[in-house]
Amino acid sequence: MTSQKRALNAKAKIATVSFLLECTPLIRAAMEGHVDAAKVLLKRGAKVDQTDTKKGWTPLSWAARNGHDEVVKLLLAEGASVEKASNSGRSPLMWAAHNGHEDTVHLLKTHDASVHAADNDGRTALILAASNGHESIVEALSRMGANIDAVSKDGRTALMLAAVKGHEAVMEALLDMGATIDAVSEDGRTALMHAVASAREGAVETLLKRHAKVHIADEAGETASSLARSGKSKGIVDKIQKCIEAEDNQEPDGPS
Repeated sequence: MTSQKRALNAKAKIATVSFLLECTPLIRAAMEGHVDAAKVLLKRGAKVDQTDTKKGWTPLSWAARNGHDEVVKLLLAEGASVEKASNSGRSPLMWAAHNGHEDTVHLLKTHDASVHAADNDGRTALILAASNGHESIVEALSRMGANIDAVSKDGRTALMLAAVKGHEAVMEALLDMGATIDAVSEDGRTALMHAVASAREGAVETLLKRHAKVHIADEAGETASSLARSGKSKGIVDKIQKCIEAEDNQEPDGPS
């Protein structure tokens, strides 16, 4: 089958299902990675930045979300907006970072996609990547100038969200890059407290090894220790208690 016939067949399939998703044939082509069909549609006048009616996503956002780099390249060459956000406030770069498509992230950045933009919840591409465990993308975005201590609307940092999900490799990478270990979210909780509350024993151990403070209290007066005792992980309780005992046993500085 020739590439032209494949494109026409893909276009026909796309047209029959598009109404179910309330999107244009070009959006469906971008979503599925049908670059030949997308070329045909664009030549026939498809609007490159037309959004779907449910989520407000452009063809570029769909292609970036699904890591279809050839479609991404085509859309960018046709003048697609690299910053046009969906109804949730997320740009194509944010979707690529969220879903772990590192090559797509680099491709969008070469077209000046902003690494500082945030969605409606205040989450940047780096925060989204950290929350989903994409270590190499977190590192790449940091090299691109993204703020590793940026906060979402509820005051959570990338480190906190990585701790909540138990993404220890991401946490290590963030700490190596200088993330503030004892920053607090709006409820007064540190990354350690978020890790304890989420029963992420590995994350707790990672933070304790990096000397996270254990005596900080949140807005409700809870500490990492009290949160641990109210949870179900004996391992976390033991780790926190051992850290407290080690601190208590340290000799205070005195005159020589």
